[in-house]
Amino acid sequence: MRKPAILSVRISQRLSARLDRLAKRGGRSKSWYVNRMLEDNVDREIEIVDLILEGERDVVRRNVVDHETVVAEFKERSKMRRKRAA
Repeated sequence: MRKPAILSVRISQRLSARLDRLAKRGGRSKSWYVNRMLEDNVDREIEIVDLILEGERDVVRRNVVDHETVVAEFKERSKMRRKRAA
C-alpha cells in the first residue's frame, strides 16, 4: 500500500466546526470525511476544467454557434420530445 500524501489546507472556522460536527455524528475523523469528499469530487472538477478549456479553444478556432441558433435548436428538440411523450 502506498504511503498517503499529506495535504495542509486553510479552512474557515465555520467549515471546521461543521466538519467537527460531521465527524462526531458519523464516528469518523475529519480527515476521513475530507478525503472522501475529495475522492468524490476531484474527477468531476477535472472534467469541468477540461470542458472549459475545450470551449476556450473552440472560441479561438471560431468553432462556435450563436445564441439564437442554440435557442431555436433547443426549442425544436423540446417540441419533438413532447410529441414523443404524448
